[in-house]
Amino acid sequence: FFQAINKVQSHFSKAQTTTEVPVSPIAPPENAEKQHLVFKADGKMYKIPFEEILFIEGLKEYVKVICTNAHYITYERIKNLEDALPATRFVRVHKSYIVAKDKVKSIETNLLEIGKHFIPVSRDKKEDIMREIFGV
Repeated sequence: FFQAINKVQSHFSKAQTTTEVPVSPIAPPENAEKQHLVFKADGKMYKIPFEEILFIEGLKEYVKVICTNAHYITYERIKNLEDALPATRFVRVHKSYIVAKDKVKSIETNLLEIGKHFIPVSRDKKEDIMREIFGV
């Protein structure tokens, strides 16, 4: 899926380099960091802003993207979504969970609290998570 998207993006970027297109003053720079996650679910393509994502849960060959007002289940590997998300905003805390750093409220033993959800933290990643999210 991501290979197909990359192929389409490279095709369009080649087309843009061959034809001069005036740059709009409100268009983001080409090297600007993406601000959304794109995936297919329920036969539709979704473009979800990073600010809306609370966490991502791996469900074997599917992943569940939990947002502030909705959730989506897509046929994708959690590793692929981890690679598509910026490391400055998201962190993998468990083999089955990726969380938005700014959405974490607290940690109790090995559970992160995000809204009304409690996300397990791997024992071997706990120190790194404490440093990355809480600065401790």
